[in-house]
Amino acid sequence: MNVTLSEFEYMKEGIVADVISILMSEKKYSLAEAMNYVYNSNTFSLLSDPETDLYIHSSRYIYNMLVHEMELTHA
Repeated sequence: MNVTLSEFEYMKEGIVADVISILMSEKKYSLAEAMNYVYNSNTFSLLSDPETDLYIHSSRYIYNMLVHEMELTHA
């Protein structure tokens, strides 16, 4: 999918905002905790690379990736 850098950033930040919101709702994290988990995750690193095409997936898909990552790193 060909998108401009600004379109990519817009899509990425929309997903990040959704994932943070889901973490706060479902995991009862504070805003700071949710932001910390997202922005310091490998999932965010992958999402930030347009070559992975993760930005075309749903916010729920990315959330599930993050939760799986959190389970693996905190096991």
